[in-house]
Amino acid sequence: MQPISVASAGELEATKTTRPDAWKRTFQTGKKIGTLTKSNKA
Repeated sequence: MQPISVASAGELEATKTTRPDAWKRTFQTGKKIGTLTKSNKA
């Protein structure tokens, strides 16, 4: 797992505009990884 760099963040924004379905999957996956500890407590 790598943190999102500025370049890939820009790519993500472009994907969000052109392919919102793909962007949503990517975002939700990253969110899941980022909040794994928090969601285990919830």
